[in-house]
Amino acid sequence: MKSDDMIFDVGVHKGEDSAFYLAKGFRVIGFEADPQLAKVIRQRFQSEIRSGRFQLVEGAITDATGEVTFYKNASSTQFGTLYPKWRHRNEQMGHEQEAVSVTTVNFADALAQYGVPHYMKIDIEGADHLCLDALMACEVAPDYLSLESDKTDLIAIKAEISALQSLGYVRFKAVQQRFIHRKKAQVKALSNETITYGFERGASGPFGSDLAGHWISADELTERYMRIFENYRRWGDETVWKRNRVMKLGLDAAEILSGIALPGWYDTHAAL
Repeated sequence: MKSDDMIFDVGVHKGEDSAFYLAKGFRVIGFEADPQLAKVIRQRFQSEIRSGRFQLVEGAITDATGEVTFYKNASSTQFGTLYPKWRHRNEQMGHEQEAVSVTTVNFADALAQYGVPHYMKIDIEGADHLCLDALMACEVAPDYLSLESDKTDLIAIKAEISALQSLGYVRFKAVQQRFIHRKKAQVKALSNETITYGFERGASGPFGSDLAGHWISADELTERYMRIFENYRRWGDETVWKRNRVMKLGLDAAEILSGIALPGWYDTHAAL
């Protein structure tokens, strides 16, 4: 069963996106693995938790059971992960990490408990596919869905697009995320009222009908990512620009001054 007034925020972080969804009038089910961030979230949304408008599911989404090792990122908390590949990437970028034990969350069980939401944002550093796998067993899919795109692997992007198509999605957008926090958007609340919202640093931004630009096909999205990957190869995490601390600071400064992402990062948005 699908709830038109509910959103899943999978990877709440500090609540940057949940605050937006709540401002639009939605109920929010948030998922967060980092115990320290979970405390921040419970404090931030204490009134919404009391009213039942926000519910936090604490733990790591995985196909394991019991407890698992989660790598907290001390300097950039959004990069917490379960996966060695992502941990290695974070180490190469100079981030300190701490291994902690966290409980596991079965995403299929969460869908059975709460139902399918109107929109689902997924950003859990390497485990996004588990959410898509769980949705495959549902009779309906969210009207809209977004996930952070892979930055280096076109094969992985094609697999994500194929999985989204299998779920029934036919319209897509690749949305640059680098300067979302600089934007104010006119968006429709659940009440159909138009509100002006300024996004926090780290927010994913608008979704669904609030997104600017036109929707494209799966083939057009693949072609779009082929062009995006050229920028990743020139300026991305694996280049000297990001590996050298001084050069990274210079690149960051150039981005901020110019307002041009070099290369930034993208979310894939999908619509039924």
